Amino acid sequence: MLSVDELERAEREIVKHVQRIAVPEVLRALQKISSAKYSRQVTTELKNLRMPTFMPKFHPLLDEFGILRVGGRLENAIISSEAKHPVVLPYQHHVTDLIISQHHQITRHLGQEYVLSSLPQHYWIIKGRSAVRRVLNKCFRCKKLEAPSGEQLMANLPKERLMSGELSFSYLGVDYFGPLVVRQGGLNVKCYGCLFTFLVIRAVHIQVVPSFDTDNCRVTYGCSLGTNYQIQSQNPLSFARATGHSDEMLQTLMSEIHGILNSQPLTSDPNDLDPLTPNHLLLFEASSNLPPGSFCKEDVYSKCNT
Repeated sequence: MLSVDELERAEREIVKHVQRIAVPEVLRALQKISSAKYSRQVTTELKNLRMPTFMPKFHPLLDEFGILRVGGRLENAIISSEAKHPVVLPYQHHVTDLIISQHHQITRHLGQEYVLSSLPQHYWIIKGRSAVRRVLNKCFRCKKLEAPSGEQLMANLPKERLMSGELSFSYLGVDYFGPLVVRQGGLNVKCYGCLFTFLVIRAVHIQVVPSFDTDNCRVTYGCSLGTNYQIQSQNPLSFARATGHSDEMLQTLMSEIHGILNSQPLTSDPNDLDPLTPNHLLLFEASSNLPPGSFCKEDVYSKCNT
């Protein structure tokens, strides 16, 4: 079992070996200058020596073990000495990749920015962002977690959606939502919203009904559509036979809702000042919304007062 001192000594030797291979000219230049000077005092002398142009910006220095570190301006900061002067590592080296991978695992594979915030506590990697991106792109676990989920191939549109020669309301889809609780005669009564979709023109209509009622479904549209129409539902078994009444105010709200929905453009051309909407096909105008009128409180109870 290796002791902590042995592990730290081994790490120092590995780092020194990597630096001798990656930046030998920087190490030779610093060895020519008194290592007792502070890093910012030798910056001017370093500019006159042959070394990579980016290195003088780091104000590099050699520590007591001969390891190249960043100088910087954090000498008076209340942080660890390793955070003040992190070890300089090259952009592309196997040891650099191993250290990035270690910090990537420490940060629980949370991504590039987390690794970049963890590394400067000990190391300063040249072109660090590009190096981290290169290593993380090879992470098998991240590829597995970020892989796009499988998508089912969409089936062909049903022929009812493509019957352009028929009336707009010849083919409908229907579904229910709710229950909605309304107040009737001092009692709380449940009712439901019956949502009709025009399959060809993508318009919608919402009708308030008292229950899952096949008769209500037919009566709602039978009077206006006649008998030549077809209704489709994903859950036809939920229909039942029943009778009842619904609240008029709730139906008014539903009318406002499907009026807004039918005002949504069917096209996405930003240059189209008057885009085509379902209301154009139903009402020959963009919107069916009327301007709000002036109502008094007594109007709400007009039915009760008569």
